[in-house]
Amino acid sequence: MEKHKLTTEPELKRIGKRMRQLRKEKGFSSAEKFSYLSELDRAQYGKYEVGKIDFRISSFVKILNALNISWVDFFSEGFDDTNQE
Repeated sequence: MEKHKLTTEPELKRIGKRMRQLRKEKGFSSAEKFSYLSELDRAQYGKYEVGKIDFRISSFVKILNALNISWVDFFSEGFDDTNQE
């Protein structure tokens, strides 16, 4: 059986893109200001938005709460095609 290299990079980038979209829709033009007001680490949050680092589920829940959005609503756009980046 051949081993397949598993990568999470495309999905992390899609999640980051969705975070950025929702942050801007909530009226936060600056990721830095959003992270500060939401009590999220500024440097880490910036990396989340560009898909540079993985994060814990608890961090994701904190972000969803800061965005005031449910899991279902978060994943309702841009996640229906698994070949998409």
